[in-house]
Parts: sequence; structure tokens; C-alpha cells
Amino acid sequence: RFMPFKSEGGISGKKKWYEEIGITYTANAKNQIQTRMDKPVFTETVFRDSSRMGIQHNIPIAANYKVFKFFVFNPSINYTERWYPNKLQYGFNEETNRQEIIDTVSGFFANREFNASANLSTKVYGLWRYKGFVKAIRHVMTPRIGLSYRPDFADPFWGYFEEVQSDTLGNTTLVNPFSRGVYGSASAGRQGNLNFGIQNTLEAKIRSKTDSTGLKKIKILERLSMNGSYNMAAEQFKMSNISLSASSTIFNNLVNINYNATLDPYHFDAELNRRVDEYSVNRGSGLVRITSQRFTLGSRLDANRFKKKKGSEESQQASEDEKAKQQAQASALGITEGDIDYYRLPGYVDFSVPWSLNLNYNLSFSKPGVAEANINQSVDLSADFDLSKGWKIGFRTGYDLKANDFTFTTFNFHRDLHCWDLSCTWVPFGFQQSYMLTIRVKSSILQDLKLQRNRGVGDFNRF
Repeated sequence: RFMPFKSEGGISGKKKWYEEIGITYTANAKNQIQTRMDKPVFTETVFRDSSRMGIQHNIPIAANYKVFKFFVFNPSINYTERWYPNKLQYGFNEETNRQEIIDTVSGFFANREFNASANLSTKVYGLWRYKGFVKAIRHVMTPRIGLSYRPDFADPFWGYFEEVQSDTLGNTTLVNPFSRGVYGSASAGRQGNLNFGIQNTLEAKIRSKTDSTGLKKIKILERLSMNGSYNMAAEQFKMSNISLSASSTIFNNLVNINYNATLDPYHFDAELNRRVDEYSVNRGSGLVRITSQRFTLGSRLDANRFKKKKGSEESQQASEDEKAKQQAQASALGITEGDIDYYRLPGYVDFSVPWSLNLNYNLSFSKPGVAEANINQSVDLSADFDLSKGWKIGFRTGYDLKANDFTFTTFNFHRDLHCWDLSCTWVPFGFQQSYMLTIRVKSSILQDLKLQRNRGVGDFNRF
């Protein structure tokens, strides 16, 4: 990230508004080839028919301003451009009477999109002091509101989507010639969102005999948040679902508690068996409908927790560094710490911890309409340990308390090859019974440089 308008030489004084503007540029290139292992790879036919290649440029421009003394204002613009060597051509096949891909057009094609947003946030503090065992309680509330805009790139003005006949009556539908692009394409549908949310944390200071200050800070509620948006550009269902989430830890961070819920503000018509564009509160059916809930109670144990403080700082720091990488990867995949996949991310192996054990209890509830609510309970267990230096074995399993059966079970074997990683994943039973061997480069920049070999249920008679 660079600041193109920032003054040089450390000139003191009030900064100009444009000095806060920061620009980041990233470029990625990818070429995917999908073929069978028993066929030659480096042939003209494979590159022509099975190759998906492209280059993506991303330029986010953002700034950070403190306004009205207590507020933070964050405007941003994000520009994305994709380059492709070909695009699909759709047409109507009169023999099959349906819309099909009739050709692949070669050339140089640029697919661009952009969006803009502006957010305003602040922090509100509440502090209560006491004279007993609990010395103080602090509540931090962070409300935010913002606007975001994205044009409709299906509009003929942009020239990205095409109208093609779809049936024998001459009706047409919009098709996207870049739908199979390795980096995707510009999106259809205009958005003009009013985004809103609020986050809360609750902490306490208690009397402690072990702390040198005589006080110890504990987190009562790490997060209680609510988020939603209102799409002013939509023709109907302008209000989004409201997401509610909360998390906390107990027993000295030994047990994690997570709760997530989805709230639908629109009424569900039992006779029509679908949502209608009318708020539930206007139909006398409550402020919102709870369509899904999930409660997770989990614990993670590892070797670092049982080490003595003396002489273990380096190991603890290594573990924290690995966890930071894990959190970044989880965030990119949309996985939060309450999810059962959090400690089993694709390609993630923590060699700095000799052993670890994860146990989760999951309770989920879903009721999208008038049908009977679906309630599921399961217990998930995963663990890994070092066989020797550079070798790690792990497993993941669970038990569905409703179905009285084991859930998806896997065994994982990993070998650290310095710059490379060798892994084997084995599913011993179930309809997904299989195994997969993978050798990949560790560097995230070359994450797609890998070789995989897998076999399913019908392939175990050959390697």
C-alpha cells in the first residue's frame, strides 16, 4: 500500500485530506488445465481445449478520516479488471431446441467492474466501578452505517452480457460470455445499499492474587454483533436478512461459545408457501422470523497449553504466528472460529504444535417456512500429532445424534518437504469413500502449483 499524495520529509502540521488516500495494487495470473492422468499433459490439444487462463488486476483506493472529533469516516473505491484470451459464444440450437454454447471466440477480452462505498463508525464506552471482587465492568459499543454502490454490469452500456434466444417462442435471456472465466466476471444487478451494524464487547476487571497489579482483566462477551443492509436499487425485498452473532470464552479460554442466527424481516405466506414483499410486523406476525440458528460449544487443547511458561515463549510465539496465518486463511474462505471447519482448513498444517485436540458440540435449527423446524445435533472430534520431525498424522470424525450415525470421517497424513508439502487424505467409509494424494508448493503465491491424484469408490482396484 502506498500513499501517493503524502508529504515527504515529515512536515509537521495538519494533514491535507488527500494525504490520507492509500492505493494498493495486486495482479494475479492463473492457468488451469484439467485432464486425465493417463493422458499426455503438454500437448497442443490439451492446452487448446482444457486450458482456462486469465490475469486479474485489483486496485482498491481507500482513506481514513477522523471527523466531528469522535467519528471515523472510511471512503473507498475498488476497481477490478480481468483479461481473458477467449470468451464463450451462445446460440439457439434448432435441433435440440435449447440455448447452448456454440463456439469459443479467441482474442483479447477485458472484463471490468468497480464499486464504491463510504462508512461512518464510532465507539461508545460505558464504565461501571465496584468495590467488591469485581472492580469494574466496561462495555464498548461500535455502531456503523455506510453506503455502497455497484452498477448493473448486465446493462447493454457495458457490453458484457448478451441476449440470446432461449426457446422456440423466440424468448431471449441474458447470457454471460465470461461465465467460465478463471477469475469470474462482472456481476449483474445494480446495488445501492445502505449498510448498518453494531458490535458490542463486555469486559470486567476482577481481583487477582497472581497478577502483579492485583487485578485481572477478563472478557465476559467477546462479540455481540448485528448486521444488515437495505438495497435501495432493488425492486422488491429491499431489506436483507439480519445476521446476529455472539461469542465468548470461559474457563481461562479453554471453552469457546459461539452463536449465530439469521432473522428474516419479511412475512411468509402459508397459503402461497413463499415469502411476500411485506414486513412481518405489518402482518402481525412479529418483528422478524428466525429462519436459522446455530450454537457451538467447543474446546481446543494443544501441547503449548500444558508447557511451563519458562522456556516456552518461542514456541508460544510460533504457535501464535501460525494461528494468525490460519485466521487470515479462514477469513478468506468465509469460515469463522465457531465453524467446525475452522481447525481443519484446506492445506493448513501447524507443524509448530506437537499435538492438538479439538472437540465441538453443534446444535442447529432451521425453519425457512411453515414446515416443521429441522433440529440437528452433532459432536465433532479432530486431532493431530507428530509421528516424527516433519511427519504429522491427524483425523476428523463426528457423531450425528439425530441420525445415530457417524458423520464424515477423514484421516490425514502430512510430510513437510521444506518448500513443498506432501499430504494424503483418506475417507475410510461412507458414500464418499476415497483417498487423495497431493503435493503442493507452500507459498501462497504459488498455491495453484500442485499435483493431485484421487480415487473414488469405484477406483480402488487401481492406483
